[in-house]
Amino acid sequence: MAAMGDGDGDLAADEFMFTRTGEELSLAFRPVGSIPEALALKEGPLVKNLNLTEVDLESFRNLERFERLHTLVLDKNYLPGLSDCPTIPSLHTLWFNNNSVEDLPRFMDEVTTAFPNLRVLSMMRCGLATRGLGPHQFHSHRNVDRLTILALLSPTCAGILRPPV
Repeated sequence: MAAMGDGDGDLAADEFMFTRTGEELSLAFRPVGSIPEALALKEGPLVKNLNLTEVDLESFRNLERFERLHTLVLDKNYLPGLSDCPTIPSLHTLWFNNNSVEDLPRFMDEVTTAFPNLRVLSMMRCGLATRGLGPHQFHSHRNVDRLTILALLSPTCAGILRPPV
């Protein structure tokens, strides 16, 4: 484990508390607000799995430095969506549980724009996005057809769902 400060992008990467094991980096449960620039510059090229659970995320700044990212965990940040998220074509899995999605069509537009090759999406307890939503309503959204496989893990839609043929 390395040291980490308050999230100020001007500090050196070794001044931040983070955990990196192989290709996985975790800033979970540290209220950084955004990814520190020095950390992103140093660790971004090495990381395939990034855990930003409950970091009080306010900005997706420096996320674009994680060009090899396959899995992104954004759980419990109470985000309404991904409107400022950079495009990351390498991302296959997004964990977006315990956030504040209220507009599912707009959210799905943001997801498919930011992550064009996404295959797995988890969004349990995300406001209106999962309340009373069945597989047919979810797949009726035009952008879901672009997702190869979508796993929606919610109280109403569990397991792997495939777009209708």
